Amino acid sequence: MFPAGFLAAVVAVGLCSNAFARAVETETIRITPPPAIDVPSIPNHMEFDPAEEFYEETEERAPLPIPQVLYSAETLPAPVVAMREKLNNAAKEGNIEAFRAIFDAQQVKPILSYDRVEDPIAFLKDTSGDGEGLELLAIMQDILETGYVHINEGKEDEAYVWPYFAQYPLDSLDNKQLVEMYRVVTSIDYFEMRDYGAWTFYKVAISPKGDLLYFVAGD
Repeated sequence: MFPAGFLAAVVAVGLCSNAFARAVETETIRITPPPAIDVPSIPNHMEFDPAEEFYEETEERAPLPIPQVLYSAETLPAPVVAMREKLNNAAKEGNIEAFRAIFDAQQVKPILSYDRVEDPIAFLKDTSGDGEGLELLAIMQDILETGYVHINEGKEDEAYVWPYFAQYPLDSLDNKQLVEMYRVVTSIDYFEMRDYGAWTFYKVAISPKGDLLYFVAGD
């Protein structure tokens, strides 16, 4: 048997525990969620799809009209004939330095690049595949032996342009013209330029006064 004092202590502890339990009873706090915010949906055409390749839409090119293609030197002004012969003869010599005198004789220097060119002869050497300018001399000679077109007649920017492909709708060339063109560029070059919508290989332009306006590649 437990002594009376021990039983009294147990009863006292139990009473205290019940009182403490009642004292620490917790209260449930209910949190009211904030009202929903309407977020405007993104239109379908603005949704970003990372699987799609980003591209910038470019303005569609206007188709070139079919120009009159000329071959005879008799239809060229005398100054144009003279400049064409100078360029051809310099190319046949195989000496890129022969072009320096041609360039220096002009008050307005010919365009050789769409960027600034300090030394035209050094530029031609650097951009030629062989490093000496000989490849570009061959290209110029081939170009000047093709047909040409007379553009902007009577205007300030009037010129005679070789090859005529530079002013011709490339998707309208017939088989005979394609054979003529393949003497200047490859079929791969042609299909790339046709898809691009413009001639991007080298071209030559001479003014009616006999100045070389440009010998440049690009569009």
